[in-house]
Amino acid sequence: LEITSFAAHLDDYAFNATELDSVRVYTREGTYEGFEQNSSGWELIHDVLINDLDVDVDGYGNLTELEDFVEPVFICAGTNRSFFVYSDVGVYYTNGADEGSVFVADAAMEILEGVGLSDEFNNTGIF
Repeated sequence: LEITSFAAHLDDYAFNATELDSVRVYTREGTYEGFEQNSSGWELIHDVLINDLDVDVDGYGNLTELEDFVEPVFICAGTNRSFFVYSDVGVYYTNGADEGSVFVADAAMEILEGVGLSDEFNNTGIF
């Protein structure tokens, strides 16, 4: 499986983003558990200034497509990979029911419920 980009539900504040506000995507092989508050083992795979996005930030209720990653992320069958999307202006998320349960699945993959962070590597809740 090849992951080439993400879409994020950015906070409405992004309409007023400063030239230094960015969206960052991190990944790591395996689970995020034990690394929610620790950047060790996470790889920064995408870092773009909001003002440099080639798309409009659509705010609450709408996904904002992020640009393609410089290098795709490959996930081999039978393995796990974690992702962490962070924005200086905030990212909306859906409250989950049970960390680790299947949120959505198809024949190729399962996306599990994880945790929501209020800042880079600072645990706050299940999403």
